[in-house]
Amino acid sequence: MKRRKYKGRKIYKTKEKNYYDKSFGGKFFSLLLTLILLGGVAFIGYSFAEPMLNFSKKAGDTVSENLNSIVPETTVSTETVTTQTTSTTTSTTTASKTTATTTSATTADTEFQSWETTAVTKKTGDYRASTVPVSAMRSLESLDSALFSIPSVEDIEYIEIPLKISGGVICYNCTSQEARSSNAIVSTLEIRDIISTIKNHGYKPAAVVSTFDDAILPLRFASCGYTFRDDSLWLDKNNQPHSSPFSDAALAYNSYVIQEAAAAGFEKIICTDFEIPEFSQEELKNLDSKFGNDSERCTALVSAFSFFREHSADFKAEIFPQFNAEDILLSRDEMFFSKKLNTDKIAVNIDIDSISGTISDRTGIYEFSGTPADMTEKMLGLIKGELKGKKVTVRITGTDCDWYSLYEAGQKAAELGFGSFVIG
Repeated sequence: MKRRKYKGRKIYKTKEKNYYDKSFGGKFFSLLLTLILLGGVAFIGYSFAEPMLNFSKKAGDTVSENLNSIVPETTVSTETVTTQTTSTTTSTTTASKTTATTTSATTADTEFQSWETTAVTKKTGDYRASTVPVSAMRSLESLDSALFSIPSVEDIEYIEIPLKISGGVICYNCTSQEARSSNAIVSTLEIRDIISTIKNHGYKPAAVVSTFDDAILPLRFASCGYTFRDDSLWLDKNNQPHSSPFSDAALAYNSYVIQEAAAAGFEKIICTDFEIPEFSQEELKNLDSKFGNDSERCTALVSAFSFFREHSADFKAEIFPQFNAEDILLSRDEMFFSKKLNTDKIAVNIDIDSISGTISDRTGIYEFSGTPADMTEKMLGLIKGELKGKKVTVRITGTDCDWYSLYEAGQKAAELGFGSFVIG
């Protein structure tokens, strides 16, 4: 419904006449009557003013107290929660959470309380975590601020740290000589300081390590990528190389990062980006034939995960691979469907940005709409048959989604029987 535009009070002008024919007595009684009326108005106004001011003050104080329980004290960015304070003559305070639809402080309070009361009970063994952005890895201060900005929710037990991200960048002071010589390291954060900061906030440490989506290492060490028969480096359509699971050097490099994280005390390490590029028939003429053989490709990826896990067996860290829900739905993930994969514990990423709208393959078109919780429910319903018999952690991501809507999607996954989930 359209709001009626307020145009202000209409002012009507009248023609006034000047009267000079009143006597002195008339003027005196007129003035006396005016003073009596003004005195009465002042008395009545004062009688009502103090109670109204007290009521206004109490109402304002109540809103502020509620906000303190909802909004984190420190906010890193508007992706999480934004507080806006507006001063008026009655000194009341309001706040709004930045979402696709702006919500008042009272509504946000009601919604969040309902999520808390309807949250699916966390069972023993369930893994529930929230992540921090890569930007938080600049310094201990930025990491500390990012941790402060995560809403306090009882069932979130772990914080996932991006140690090595897609593209090959390493977000801590890795001691690998290969990482140093290839200029992959972009942070001076010491790994033990990262863990200490997480624990100081009352969380347990977990990590994410991207494996073969690495364009940095092969540029420095060509043997870690895909090379033609003349030893030149293969590049994709974006002129970027990829790290190869067929390379012993690449396996050792990724294993080093995983072991360093496990040795430092990260309790869970999620390994992502188990992938091999698709090569054209023309390219395969000058590449090793195994790069185009489906069976050998799949074996290389499965063996890589086994290698990482076996070489970290001396530590207490739990290591498991992550797959994309969209790839599972469209049956295009080589490693996930392999019978050789010797783990039943996996993570499945539902990327809300990627699936929003429609996705299709040769067999059909799938439409995804509504809230992140709606899309999560539909995706899990479509792939639940493929996930049967596996211990699944559902990761819900989305750059256009606020933390609360992703958390609600995690709760929806828990309702559907997937008790472990990661926000972000």
